[in-house]
Amino acid sequence: MSGDGPAASLREAVERLAAAGRLAEIRAPVADAAEALRVARAVDFRRAQASRIAAGPGGRPAVAAVYADRARLAAVLGGPADGLPGWLGGRLERPVDPRPVAAADAPLLATRDAAAPDAGGGLGALLVVAQPGSAAPLLALVTAGRDTEAAWRIGPLPWRLRKAAAAAAQQGASAALVFGAPPAALVAAALAGGAAGDALAQAGGILGAGLACVLPSNDSPPLPAEAEMAVHGALAGDGDALRLVPGGVVARTAPVLHLMGRPDTATELLALEALAAETVLARHVATVEGGVDVIDVVVFPETANRVAALKIRPRIGGQSKTALMAALSSPHLAPEIAIGVDEDVDVRDLRDIVWSMASRLHGEIDVATIGNMAMGAVDRAPAAAVRAGTKWFVDSTMPPLTQAEKRAGFARAIPKNLASVRLEDFLPD
Repeated sequence: MSGDGPAASLREAVERLAAAGRLAEIRAPVADAAEALRVARAVDFRRAQASRIAAGPGGRPAVAAVYADRARLAAVLGGPADGLPGWLGGRLERPVDPRPVAAADAPLLATRDAAAPDAGGGLGALLVVAQPGSAAPLLALVTAGRDTEAAWRIGPLPWRLRKAAAAAAQQGASAALVFGAPPAALVAAALAGGAAGDALAQAGGILGAGLACVLPSNDSPPLPAEAEMAVHGALAGDGDALRLVPGGVVARTAPVLHLMGRPDTATELLALEALAAETVLARHVATVEGGVDVIDVVVFPETANRVAALKIRPRIGGQSKTALMAALSSPHLAPEIAIGVDEDVDVRDLRDIVWSMASRLHGEIDVATIGNMAMGAVDRAPAAAVRAGTKWFVDSTMPPLTQAEKRAGFARAIPKNLASVRLEDFLPD
């Protein structure tokens, strides 16, 4: 377990990563958002660390790659790295309504008429839209950039949210782009793209308490009070080409710019969406055949969330394949390949998964394709929606628990003296 429950703000999340040794300090100034993202990606690739930039775009402090992998997500959410989707699913079963905060007590409203963030070619943000006829606003993870001084362009939404967003835009509904939102709000927004539910209440369930929210104006939807900055105004356009016509900008004192980047250039948004897919899959698979032991689920952002690996404990013959078919037909449509592995395999390590496939898979009976299945839109392409296609599963699990003798033949071959071997004994002084 990491921390004492989910971090309440981006700033607290960054401090947790610093305490865990997962934060790189970049002291040299960077010119713009594009350069800052290039630097952050290089640091993340080499060290698997988030970045804190002392002088980011516009001279503001900035952070990047905060949520780029499972270990960092576990640290900021306060959950276990192994089995995080199951832990998160348990918290989502107890949603908590948002908690209104007075304007004077909201860090987000410390500065009104603040300078808008430098979004460069587009930054990840939390879109909050008031839905006509509903008290619960729509939340979505999007990319946004200034088209002109009078409008912000918003990248395509997840297909499940497009119809509701288009209806809201036609009525000129109030909306806001939130930068540096609390991690619980971002995870809830990612979940909203793959499953139904009141996203703000789900954020409260993740936190274990109501998410502090505030209204920057009388007609604004509720916004996370601990966010760093928000551009609020009216939504216009349609589901594929949304725009925000700004009415004002509010920010914390000395706001920190979260450089989440675009899904095609950085993995942070994909990592948040991967966690949402993992959570949906874990909850769905656990209900089939009277209950399957789901130890962990991992969806890999580096595959654009198309590949999922399930660490499961099948009790009877055929149960592993049923679980994999359930994973491919869950409410979250992103995964197109499901791979089953045993509990002795590191499901977060693609090398170990490939070892399992090479050692425990029978190509004739353990690989199957399923045609004409519902599949999600590719890379949030404009006008894309549900499509039909082929998915496939790979079952590299051992025989079930009821077949102990057969399972014994698939145990890992480990040299008897492995535990006593020290690499230092073979290296020169």
